[in-house]
Amino acid sequence: MARSRNKYRYLFAFAFASAICGFANSETYNCVSLEYPPLIMADHNGNASGFVVEIVTNIFKNLGHSVHVEIYPWARALSMINSGQSDRIFTIFRTSEREKFLDFSNESIVNQKIYFYGRKSDKFAFNGDFSSLHKVRIGVLHNVSYGPEFDNARSKLLIDEANSMESNIKKLIAGRIDLFPSNAYSASYFINAPGNKDFADKIVQLPVPLSAVPSFLGFAKPKRLTELRDRFDEEVVKFFASDKYSELLIKYNVGDQYLRSSRKKENISH
Repeated sequence: MARSRNKYRYLFAFAFASAICGFANSETYNCVSLEYPPLIMADHNGNASGFVVEIVTNIFKNLGHSVHVEIYPWARALSMINSGQSDRIFTIFRTSEREKFLDFSNESIVNQKIYFYGRKSDKFAFNGDFSSLHKVRIGVLHNVSYGPEFDNARSKLLIDEANSMESNIKKLIAGRIDLFPSNAYSASYFINAPGNKDFADKIVQLPVPLSAVPSFLGFAKPKRLTELRDRFDEEVVKFFASDKYSELLIKYNVGDQYLRSSRKKENISH
């Protein structure tokens, strides 16, 4: 009987020690991002929420960690991750320039289909040929990539930069720009938001997409988080097969343009 009691005491002590070690190893990682509803947005308390925020939060919770997400203009978010002020950044397109200061996840966390948006009254026709737009004023977000096709043509276009999509929508309505690119769901969210009925009546999505680009989680290289990145990749695969992911698709009414895909080696270009 004494041996039995000692055995249970040992097992209890081992379980307790394991729990303490697990707790001690848990970390809170700082994350930065751009407001891009419904992927990333601030709730009424100013806290980050949204489809991708919940994906990332759930995956790191499964890994035994927590995340703190802050929303900034994209240029500032990139500067913070480049200088090591933050640990991670999402959702971000992969480019060779960004690979200098980021270790990208191998598994994409969301796909983004990019379209042009213009005034209904202008009846712009875009067939994928960027040379036809050389006299068209295009509103973009500062330091945001819209996929390799647009990025390659950018230097030959008339570019007008802004810090938010709302600014670009207002510029479009005011006639200060002619088109702006955006992922489909974020543009739809802003244009059809309560109180924006006038926007919805005046803005149209051009039918031909610019790109369909996977986006990733970027880990700051100075933080040396490649081991965590690899564990994240493993957990991504499990999470996208889970009931929780299916619940998020329904909760945020996210369609096929956001179904994820794995891009391990492709150097593609937010």
